[in-house]
Amino acid sequence: MFWIQFVAASAALVAQADEANFAYVDCMFTVAREAPPDMVSSALEQLLIQSCATERENLHALLVEVRVQNGDSRSQAEATWRQLEADGMASVLRARQQAQRLN
Repeated sequence: MFWIQFVAASAALVAQADEANFAYVDCMFTVAREAPPDMVSSALEQLLIQSCATERENLHALLVEVRVQNGDSRSQAEATWRQLEADGMASVLRARQQAQRLN
């Protein structure tokens, strides 16, 4: 879901970011699957934000650090994070809507 370009960042940091990405995505999809089927998207989004806050913050910090080590300014890295986070949330919400249509 979150695509991170790794060029200059250390292998250990990249591995940590990869693990954090997996944990965040896993948390989001687990929460989405377990949410009541009639929950509206805006409420689900808030539930995802609250339920996966630890995983989100961990990935956020690591992604920004990877981007900075790869030459982005901190503000560029933060902008990249905001876009990736928005795209990821939209992807989870879209996947849940599609799954609900199939049921």
